[in-house]
Amino acid sequence: MVIKVKGNEGDYIVKNSTTIVQYKKDNNGRKTGKSILHIIVDSIENNEDRILIQKNIRKFY
Repeated sequence: MVIKVKGNEGDYIVKNSTTIVQYKKDNNGRKTGKSILHIIVDSIENNEDRILIQKNIRKFY
């Protein structure tokens, strides 16, 4: 199951609890073409996004 979440600092694709891909956005909300692979939720820099991802992981996994 794949979860798609829109956060403050980008769009997140959660493939499982240890594979989270963040697609970065600029200040205007456009994708920058950069992405970050997070192995753990704690590596997400934005606190609001981190909490949002944690809630979605708990709900579905």
